[in-house]
Formats: sequence, C-alpha cells, structure tokens
Amino acid sequence: MKETYQHMNDQLHPSAQMQASVMKEARRPRHRTARRIAISVLAAAACMTSLTVAAGTNEDFRQALYDISPVIGRTFSPVMETCVRDGIEMKVEGIKLEDDHAEVIVAFRDTTGQGRAESIDLCDSYSLQRGPLPFMGEIASSGITGSYDPETGINRKHIYIDEPEKVDQEGQQIVFSVKRAVIGEQHAEHVPVEVDLSAVDMDPATRSAEETLIFNDVYGGTGGGGADFEEDFDYRAQSYLVPNREDVLADGITLTGIGWKDGLLHVQYRIDKLVEMTWAGFYLVSDNAESEGAQTVTWSPKKGMVMHETFFRISPEELADYRLECNMVYGGTQIDGDWKVSFTVGE
Repeated sequence: MKETYQHMNDQLHPSAQMQASVMKEARRPRHRTARRIAISVLAAAACMTSLTVAAGTNEDFRQALYDISPVIGRTFSPVMETCVRDGIEMKVEGIKLEDDHAEVIVAFRDTTGQGRAESIDLCDSYSLQRGPLPFMGEIASSGITGSYDPETGINRKHIYIDEPEKVDQEGQQIVFSVKRAVIGEQHAEHVPVEVDLSAVDMDPATRSAEETLIFNDVYGGTGGGGADFEEDFDYRAQSYLVPNREDVLADGITLTGIGWKDGLLHVQYRIDKLVEMTWAGFYLVSDNAESEGAQTVTWSPKKGMVMHETFFRISPEELADYRLECNMVYGGTQIDGDWKVSFTVGE
C-alpha cells in the first residue's frame, strides 16, 4: 500500500518543495462563492455529452483509472467523457462522491499538437453541479493538485471538493464545468529582488486607504498572514506607499514601491497585464530562516490595473539581516472555453 500511495502521490500531487514555496507566498485569496444558476436544456447541450456511471461500467474505463493509480481505480467511478474548446480537450476521467466530499480526476490535452496543455491553470473557475435540469446551485472546489506528462501531452488535475450539505444531495445528474483557463504561463521561484533592505527609505511618502483605494473597485482584502499578524488586521486602517520606483520584475509585474514605516516594511507592486493568474508573492530570507508573517492588500485604482501591497512586521535593525525574494506567475493566454461534461451517477 505504501508503494501504491507513493506512486499515486508522485503523479497527482506537488513536490514538497513546491508545497513549501506555496505556503510562504502571499498569493491572492481564493473566493469561494455560492450562486444560484439556472441552465436550460438547450443551452447546456452546446458542449455536453451524457454518460451513465454505475456499477458494472465498461471495464476498459475502469482499467484506464487503474492505469492512473490502483487506488483511484478501486475507489472512483469511471466517467471518461470529453469536451473540446479552442483545441483544448477536457476529459473527466473519474469521480468519487462521499457524503459532503467529492473528488474529480480531469485531464487536459492540446488536440492541435502545440503542447499548450503543459501549463494550464483553471483560474478557480471550475465547478460541480448536481441535480436535475435546470441546475440550481453550484459547488466550488476547495483545492487542486496536478501534473503534466510530456509523453502523452496530458495535464491531469485532481480536484478536491468539500461543501457540507451540498455534495450529498438528491439528484443523479452531474455537470462538471470549467469556464476559463490560462495556458502558457511562466513560473519563477526564488527570484532575488535587487533591493538593499538596510538602505530603504525609513519615512516614505504614504497615503491613507481613503486616498489610495477606489472603494467601488476594491476586489481583494488581506492574504498571507502568520504569527507576526493578528487575525483582525484592518487593511483600511493602514497607510499605503506613494509609488516611488518602476522596476520591471517580469512580463506584466512591476515593483512600484518599497519602504519602512510605523513598524512595517511595505513592498508594493503593480499588475499591468491583466491575465487572470498573473501574480507575485514576496518573502524575506536570511541565512538562517525565512520570514513567515506577511499580509497583502489588493485593489484596483483603475480598470485594467491591479495594485498589491505586502506588509512585513519587522524592525529597522533586523532589515540588514534579510534579503527580498519573490515567486511569480506571469505571461500566458486566457481562454474562455466554457468546457462542460454531463453524466449521471446511479446505483
């Protein structure tokens, strides 16, 4: 069992290094929204096929799940239904429903042969809907892991859903859908930021939240956190840097300010190329440790531009012992594919 689990984990889960880097980044928070949706039978038929998933389903499908992992083969119901949009094929390979928990194995492949599925991010736009048409309500995913196989050109995603009192509901009709995806994005980790922290401005020009944020356009709050911050960190009570530099870090990511004030180191950056998954996560590194505490505030000063300011609670004396690094995701092309696969689960 240990070898079997390790084999499955290697294929479907990120490495320990990747998990560690994700934990230290102040990545934008995921917004899990519950909204009611009514989809007509005619509209839903555009790119949906239907398959009954029940005991005794075609053994070829079951074997395909075993080829992914023996554990998945034993515990998931085969689906093996596809939808193609813009040359990208989405195949729902299997599903597992258990009380208020669901797991879905989904594979993406570029049918044009250009390898665009190697890097594909689903932008938090995937959902599971359950119940007879018209579908009412939706279940958003709470987590995802994935991996790319260069030999087959398949990028397989393992999606975890945990929505109490929503998954275990009446209705055998299931629809898994992805509204949009980003392909071809670039990932960069542990990128040094050329800033001497011991020489940063200790009294930079700042503005209040009221002067900085256009409230009608605010779409992000705080993210990150850690032992150095209280849970009730109030981003509207903070001061924000007046931009004081223009250092391009990557395509669409510009460092616009850095400075220390009132017990906090501020690192401010701008997203110029508004592709959904463009982001940067900053952290402090010393020879002995990494800073764990950070809060990031996100706002939009005007349409098509996103600003972020990351706060570190650190003393001026400590700054000389640290250097600034960042992880980034940038570039890529967004596809509004609206992939949908419909199937039923039965006894």
